[in-house]
Amino acid sequence: MVFTAFQSLPKFDASEVRYYGRKSKNVAKNFPQLAKDYVVSIFPLFQWIRRYNLTWFTGDIIAAVTVGLLILPQALAQAKIATLPPEYGLYTGFVGLVVYSFFATSKDATLGPTAVLSLLTSQLLASANTDANGADIFPKTTFAISLAFMTGVYQLIIGFLRIGFLANYIPSTVIQGFTTGAAVTIVIQQVPSLLGISGIETNKQPIYLAFRDILVNLYKTKVDAALGLTSLLILIVFKVLKANFGKRYRWLYWLGLASNGIVLVVYLLISFAIVKSNKDKAPFAIVGNIPPGFKQPQQPYLGTDLLSRVWIPAFTSTLISIIEQVGIAKAFGKKFGYTRNINASQEIIAVGLTNFVGSFLSAYPATGSFSRSAVKAASGVRTPIAGLFCSVIVVIGLYGLTGAFYYIPSSVLAAIIISAISELISTYSTFVEFWNVAFADFFVFIFAIIVTIFGGIETGIYTSVGLSAFIVLLRLSRPRVFALTKSKETSGAISTTSFGANSEFVIDEDEENVLNEGVLVVRFSESIEYPNSTYVGARLLQLTTEHTKYGGKPRKPADRLWFDDTEEKAASRAETVKAEKDESSKLDETKSDNILTAVVFDFSAVNVFDQAGFSIFRETRDELSRYAGRPVYFYFAHVKSHIKRNIIRLLSTLYNEDILPLIQSSIHDQSLLYQSNERQYVFFNSIEDAFAEAKLGALKVASSLVENTEDTLAQIESEPLKGEKLSA
Repeated sequence: MVFTAFQSLPKFDASEVRYYGRKSKNVAKNFPQLAKDYVVSIFPLFQWIRRYNLTWFTGDIIAAVTVGLLILPQALAQAKIATLPPEYGLYTGFVGLVVYSFFATSKDATLGPTAVLSLLTSQLLASANTDANGADIFPKTTFAISLAFMTGVYQLIIGFLRIGFLANYIPSTVIQGFTTGAAVTIVIQQVPSLLGISGIETNKQPIYLAFRDILVNLYKTKVDAALGLTSLLILIVFKVLKANFGKRYRWLYWLGLASNGIVLVVYLLISFAIVKSNKDKAPFAIVGNIPPGFKQPQQPYLGTDLLSRVWIPAFTSTLISIIEQVGIAKAFGKKFGYTRNINASQEIIAVGLTNFVGSFLSAYPATGSFSRSAVKAASGVRTPIAGLFCSVIVVIGLYGLTGAFYYIPSSVLAAIIISAISELISTYSTFVEFWNVAFADFFVFIFAIIVTIFGGIETGIYTSVGLSAFIVLLRLSRPRVFALTKSKETSGAISTTSFGANSEFVIDEDEENVLNEGVLVVRFSESIEYPNSTYVGARLLQLTTEHTKYGGKPRKPADRLWFDDTEEKAASRAETVKAEKDESSKLDETKSDNILTAVVFDFSAVNVFDQAGFSIFRETRDELSRYAGRPVYFYFAHVKSHIKRNIIRLLSTLYNEDILPLIQSSIHDQSLLYQSNERQYVFFNSIEDAFAEAKLGALKVASSLVENTEDTLAQIESEPLKGEKLSA
């Protein structure tokens, strides 16, 4: 008996096992070469350095000098955002420039400290490195360096495993939303320094409370405001001149690029003239002492007491660092036509090594800087090696200019930060774009901005990503099921084919004429898989019960399930239709009380049709047949070839059915159809073909998704199809 039962099991299809078996053998056979190629791919520099030439060198030197003059003030300012000593910004900038030169796949991206990641570092210092009284548990620099170490470890794991594609799952709405929120937060944080208002905590309390405190304490504005506001005004003027006249007058363009350095030098000289004679009693806040040179390389502190506080926040810095770096590399790759060279996993390795190595050189978390990358690209950079040349300027700054940095006014650094970070705030056109494209995208965008401002970057990025994922899952689980109706003017019809041609059928948005002479024509907006298969079946039943007449055998309430009110709803609908007929003799025939005879499915948008979807279609056909009181036939148009193969495999293995060879449609002789011996699946090349077969009944094979009744089976056996059986 056991042997007989075993024989009755569906035949196992081993074709896929054999396919992957062959692939595995090829991998094992070529493993040495594959391993060599993998190692070589980690060092892109060695693939092109032999072609380096004088022309490339010239472009790289010009870009290196330009970016170097920009990174000095920005690194100092961004360390200030991170609430770290200014020299740590220079350490971070140096490591990013050197390491990225060897591992980059983008010539334009520039690694180092950034405003958003610096803000996140400051927020993590305020949340994960403080006790109940708000005091720091570990020195801020120690915590930030360990954070860079753990961030680098996570990024290296992701990069070496080559799973950088995961960054693609973070939508642009989330990225732009939290970037805008972070930019607004940074601007508010810098206002006290810009105006010289002391005593306002901008890191350990929500930013809206800090904004309130700023308004309350405006009367405490000091002389710093004179330096800060005038320098900010000059930076804005430079920016406006560059944007409006930079193309006509190139000297204005280059002046705009160097505006940060020019303003910094001018106000440094003013500060020097005022403060030199009395350093201890400066009338405004200045940067102060910066130790010259690098600190001695040393291992970051990795005690369990610190790691227990760092390892979870490091996930957030890893995520944001990857988002910024990969986004910048792809953006400039697209702009300059080398997108094919951008490898997300390799970019993650580059930024991971920057953070890992940087943690031994007193650097805090780094990633790609959009502003410096834009300047680098505009300066005519030719290769990633430009970062190595640019690092020389940072070294000069660390060893030769730290004495001058002493006199930099803090309000001027705040002005440089505000001017630079304002470019990250989304413009009005971005809001309009998201609103016009999709309300869901607009909602996620606004949500990310609000939560980031009021809850911080960490909360903003996770909640907005979660909301976006929820919307995607909701869309997948609730696909749109369109009812199509025949168009009165075919030339203006909405295309329902996968080839862009006009169709005789258009979407019936109001669902007033869904029945076309007893045939329901349906189109799906998504693939049919296990998350949405139940909904699809329920939607088909809804369309049928709301728009067709009940033709089943009347049943007593005792013979039905307790929730089954189908007949009552059908009776109510019949009364409504009768009333409409009495009111108007010109009632559209498609709104009559026809009984459903067939359903035509447009599968042009269906790329996946799994076993759950297949089962639901069989169950739904059974339900529709009971409702109509007759077999309801299913026809399919525009079915992808791989879905046909899967269905044939299911029929031949799981349901023990054989497949007949291709036959020709009786309506359109050139249309070739697949067909099973129990008449359960027939595939057409167009909706028109399928509808013609369903309407005229010229093809006696009807596609049924459940086992036929005995009468139907007897009818099929009495009218066998022509053609030899074809094994699956």
